[in-house]
Amino acid sequence: AGCHAMMVNAINAGNVGLHFYGKYATRGGMFEASHAKNLTVLQSAGDVYDTQDKNELSLIYGPTGGLFSLECRNYGCYFGNYKSDNGLSDINATFTGCNCTVLEDCANTWDLTCPGNETNSFIDGKCESDSNNCCDTTSVTSIEDRFDTQLKSCGGDNGGGSGGDGLSGGAIAGIIIGILIFIIIIAGGGYYYYKNKKCEEPLLVND
Repeated sequence: AGCHAMMVNAINAGNVGLHFYGKYATRGGMFEASHAKNLTVLQSAGDVYDTQDKNELSLIYGPTGGLFSLECRNYGCYFGNYKSDNGLSDINATFTGCNCTVLEDCANTWDLTCPGNETNSFIDGKCESDSNNCCDTTSVTSIEDRFDTQLKSCGGDNGGGSGGDGLSGGAIAGIIIGILIFIIIIAGGGYYYYKNKKCEEPLLVND
């Protein structure tokens, strides 16, 4: 079940690395590294989340200025709970693993906190509030681009940041099969018509 309500104080540490494995690796606690030189967080999970799961992950308070690195492996960042001076723009998120086909599968709900306890959420590929507090469109686009880069490296052709508008491989195969069946039906019908017409033509008898 992982660690519950763990409190870690690494405010003035040098390089801090946090690795979380599994859906419930850490819940209800706080990891503070707000003035660390670098904070690297790995969240990894191979199990799919469902509608009964809730965002109960520990709060990770990271540094600002691009020093907060977050690696999302497969479903590991489906939920997130982060705090920093500038919110989402401080989080240098990257994606690894090939389990997700759209961004919402890998990064569904991130609760964000900024100084003064201002809050926002990154939900389903967009900021919950348009106030730009803790979450802005530029940061969202950056996350989408990084996810799309990973998706392409996994063999995906469609941009998955916003769900993708392209057809899946199964849909394309279904269309091709449908076209082939249509051609066969037309060809068979033409051949049947030609045979019947030929049989109905009168025979010419020479005296």
